[in-house]
Amino acid sequence: MDDLRTAKNMVRQFLNKRPDLKDVTDTDKLGTPEIVVNLLPKARNLGLSEAQVFEQIRKGYFGLEAQSLQRNDEEVKVWLRYAEADRRSLDKLKTTRLPLPDGRSYPLEALATFRPVQNLALINHQNGLREIRVEADIANLLVSVPEVLAEAEATVLKEVQTRFPNIKYSLEGEARLSSKTQSSSQKPGILVLIAIIGILLLSYRSLSKAAAILYILPFAFVGVAWGSYLHNIPVSIFSVIGMIALWGILINNGLVLISTYNDKIKEGLEVAEALQVSALMRFRPIVLTSITTVFGLAPLLLNNSISAQFLKPTAIAIAYGLIFGTVLTLLLLPSVMLLLANLKYWLIRIYKKRRMYG
Repeated sequence: MDDLRTAKNMVRQFLNKRPDLKDVTDTDKLGTPEIVVNLLPKARNLGLSEAQVFEQIRKGYFGLEAQSLQRNDEEVKVWLRYAEADRRSLDKLKTTRLPLPDGRSYPLEALATFRPVQNLALINHQNGLREIRVEADIANLLVSVPEVLAEAEATVLKEVQTRFPNIKYSLEGEARLSSKTQSSSQKPGILVLIAIIGILLLSYRSLSKAAAILYILPFAFVGVAWGSYLHNIPVSIFSVIGMIALWGILINNGLVLISTYNDKIKEGLEVAEALQVSALMRFRPIVLTSITTVFGLAPLLLNNSISAQFLKPTAIAIAYGLIFGTVLTLLLLPSVMLLLANLKYWLIRIYKKRRMYG
């Protein structure tokens, strides 16, 4: 327990020094101070028991109900006990005289010993092991909790592990929730990505077109990063959730552009010309979709209430990612498709030449 309390004090000292944290607390709570009274052999030789001694102390300090009076509809109780001045110090308790049945009296310090103690108010365990939790709140919503925890692990928690190898630590609170969210979303996220790729391949039966749409998705993070920077809100797990929703919108815009491109190819246009015409024709619906979505998220983006701060990273990811994603859809996607078409053309030419001269 001494090692555990030392480690607790080290962590508390680290947290108290940080200006971006407040209200540092822990669960190692001490109870009310107590005085343990043990009888001496002299008290037992005089025929006194613990019950007799402690009853006398209780009557003097807590009180003894001497009388009960009735006043109208109320009952008034009369209690007797020592004066307040005689109940304030340990010295007064020691000099309290204890009467005996034969009329004699002795000071309490001649019959007992006194030992001040302060026991624990609460003992916590986790998985059968004694634990102490140290907690703190962030000073404002702009504080990045992952950064604080990373610094704690690199400094004070590393020192705790070095000095006290018998002590283990775990990160709880928001860190545990974020880790749980990430771990629980990994498997569904992979399945959703596979489903998206499958739908793209089934819709166009073209690996290059599916690859072109998937290629632009990671670049949307640039818009998310700029949005988080402008609003002074760190990127969090909620931003990642917003990016997943953003990818769905970008894929939909890409499908609209590719559908028009396929129609123009069937009409006999060249690849570059078909891409240019498709981007011009789909410019208005793609831009209008982006504008209406961003305007729909504007009330949440401009809301400064505490309840809205948890959803703000998601709204920022969708809004700013969509603004940047519109440029990606109208400029980068046609460029990638043109590059893949030229690459495919050159690969076919090389393949034909090898067959002719092979």
